[in-house]
Amino acid sequence: DPFIQQVALLTLSNNANYSCNQETIRKLGGLPIIANMINKTDPHIKEKALMAMNNLSENYENQGRLQVYMNKVMDDIMASNLNSAVQVVGLKFLTNMTITNDYQHLLVNSIANFFRLLSQGGGKIKVEILKILSNFAENPDMLKKLHKERGASAWQRVFFPSLCAESRAQSLNLTLCQSTRTPL
Repeated sequence: DPFIQQVALLTLSNNANYSCNQETIRKLGGLPIIANMINKTDPHIKEKALMAMNNLSENYENQGRLQVYMNKVMDDIMASNLNSAVQVVGLKFLTNMTITNDYQHLLVNSIANFFRLLSQGGGKIKVEILKILSNFAENPDMLKKLHKERGASAWQRVFFPSLCAESRAQSLNLTLCQSTRTPL
């Protein structure tokens, strides 16, 4: 029953806000069960599964197990309606997964898609994309990949006048981070 699945995932998501529960869910084998729920076609179930994965990904050990789902999440983000809850929560999960350099390389082929979403998405999408790009900018290897996108003028799209204040602050942060790097 989809309703029961949504309620169960929401409960797991709320419980996953606490570090002791993040570990318990992992030890009981809950990570793949939750993550496999993103394969459901119902966007509400997919959203709740992504919410739980987002909360669970705050734990470094969980990230090691959840990293195998990053490209599937990116595919779902791109296949979802623009500015949908699935897109926003999926991007939040990817933001958590890219805080360290450990799994950023898994998204190297998605950089153009991030810029496409940055140019087309609403405020929440732009904020999450800018967080991911800021995470990438901290990694010299990923920074090189970001610079390669500059030729397609995608990089300049960061500076849309329609960005909300928080997006502009993230954009400024990304630019400042880049300007402190040595030229490639």
